[in-house]
Amino acid sequence: MIDIVNNIIFTINIICGTIFNFIAIYVTIKKSKSKNGEGHLSIMFIVFITGIITSIIHGILRIQIFILNDTMIFIIEMLSEELFNFKRNKLLITFSIYFSYFTMTLPTSIIISRYIAICKNIQLSFFKNFIIVLFSGIFVLIIGHGMWTILNELPNDLIIKWVSRNKTLSNTLTANTFGIGSNITFRNWHVMFIELPIYFLVNYTIVIVLFIKYKRYMNTLNDIMSERTKKMNKDFMFILILQSFAPILVTSVPNLIFLTMLILGISSGVEVLGTNVLQLLNFTPTVNALLFLLLPLSNRKYIKKIFKYIYLNAKGRKIQPIIASIGKQLKSGN
Repeated sequence: MIDIVNNIIFTINIICGTIFNFIAIYVTIKKSKSKNGEGHLSIMFIVFITGIITSIIHGILRIQIFILNDTMIFIIEMLSEELFNFKRNKLLITFSIYFSYFTMTLPTSIIISRYIAICKNIQLSFFKNFIIVLFSGIFVLIIGHGMWTILNELPNDLIIKWVSRNKTLSNTLTANTFGIGSNITFRNWHVMFIELPIYFLVNYTIVIVLFIKYKRYMNTLNDIMSERTKKMNKDFMFILILQSFAPILVTSVPNLIFLTMLILGISSGVEVLGTNVLQLLNFTPTVNALLFLLLPLSNRKYIKKIFKYIYLNAKGRKIQPIIASIGKQLKSGN
């Protein structure tokens, strides 16, 4: 049953993440044409391209996390038996987790870009936006480093002994399976315990501080801004805030349960919960794309027209082409 659920989640993840981010890229292209290529839109491209890459990486690797005898074990489904290689698997797992957190951090890059362009009145070129994204990428290395420190070689008989004594949890976990990880102790995990809170503290401090400053600046312009401009700015920042906090909103409950049990040393009953937490985290690209596509009214109207166009054509009915109206719809914001 666990394998069926995992297969469904992995499949939904890669399909939805790829499709919705492709649609978001298409809409962003139209917006960049109709709004003279606003600076932050170049980062939006990177957000959605990274979302596609992240979805594909996790859909192919299908990383699973098991807690066995107080040891966290990371297993790459397709590279866990004959094709197992410690150094390669360690690199792939670290890279995939890094990309997940990089995707989480990119909305913060857009907030920084938006703040600089609007509040500081500095025109951002593609190069300047690239520097902002590069900074985010370097910052997320803190997570990559933390992951690297907890991925170690495990005793060959660890999984074999557990499987021989317990009911099989998954077809992925057999006597022939090899994984990497470490015993969950402060000595092994102290770097991760330090760097993970630092990541969240710095990332969300930036988000909250810049949002407050942005809102104060907008309030000073209330008398000279039109209602339409006020609404556009408010809606855009609302989307960015949701995208920034989406991973926490999606994974907060299972994460708290998972971490509490780890801290208390409770490993029974949470053997596969690590996989579920990682799967929820990997829905971030899909959530980011959906928030961008569905929250703005202009995007919702455009998506509705697209689906209507596809439906009517599938029915074989002749209708007026709507593709030419995309730019007008997005430009008008109605």
